[in-house]
Amino acid sequence: NSQEIVGCVAFETYASDGLLRSLAVDATVRGAGLGRRLARRIEHEAANVGIQNFYVLTTTAAAYFKKLGYAATERGIVPGLVRASAQFAAICPESAACLSKHCERLAGD
Repeated sequence: NSQEIVGCVAFETYASDGLLRSLAVDATVRGAGLGRRLARRIEHEAANVGIQNFYVLTTTAAAYFKKLGYAATERGIVPGLVRASAQFAAICPESAACLSKHCERLAGD
């Protein structure tokens, strides 16, 4: 019985905004809903620490994030702290799609 990492997700905090980072699922387990579950969990975790809006940059998964409720967003309206992040300023190309979503707290949290 081996233990393998088959998915990951993280976020960066910028005041009441968050930047979704590194949502990835191993190709061998794609299609089973793990990516969706990881995204939902990190959104709720972020909301529970005060994040109100989540932003994501992607060069390959814009359609996937739209299925998760993210909406295309102009980079120019993204809050300045998020735009100043390494992800926005240097890592992702200008051609990367920018999307955003309002975060909701889990009931009972």
